[in-house]
Amino acid sequence: PSAATYAVAVSACERGSQWEKMLALLDEMAARGLKPTLATYAAVVETMGKCKQFVDGALVFQEARAAGHFGSLYATKGDLDLAGCSSGFACVVLQHTVCGMDSRGSKAAKVDLGDAALATATKAFLSKLKPSVAVEEEEEEEAKFSISEA
Repeated sequence: PSAATYAVAVSACERGSQWEKMLALLDEMAARGLKPTLATYAAVVETMGKCKQFVDGALVFQEARAAGHFGSLYATKGDLDLAGCSSGFACVVLQHTVCGMDSRGSKAAKVDLGDAALATATKAFLSKLKPSVAVEEEEEEEAKFSISEA
């Protein structure tokens, strides 16, 4: 099978929220020397977030970043532009960001979610994920906030 065939299979799994099968397909692609596309990674990360598999989703996101994908989410170094992303996708990316702050030497990031309700949901997720992370509201910008390691 080609990378395109796997992309179709991953898309079918996305519709059924079959995240375990999606991970198996990524592994199979790697074993065959095939590289997932941005769309394939996006479908997996989206589904992982939707299914609340944030840790595994963050690992897939990290793999995608290492392959050169999702660079457009980083408006500037350390700042995240997640406007237009779903809550699940945003939580996976924030899981990756927050849990990697120490290892990457980064201690803070600005986050733009583009939607106040999404910002509220992701801030609640962050408080449960890692209570030591400080969330600071941006003045007059309900959809934007900064996170930092306390």
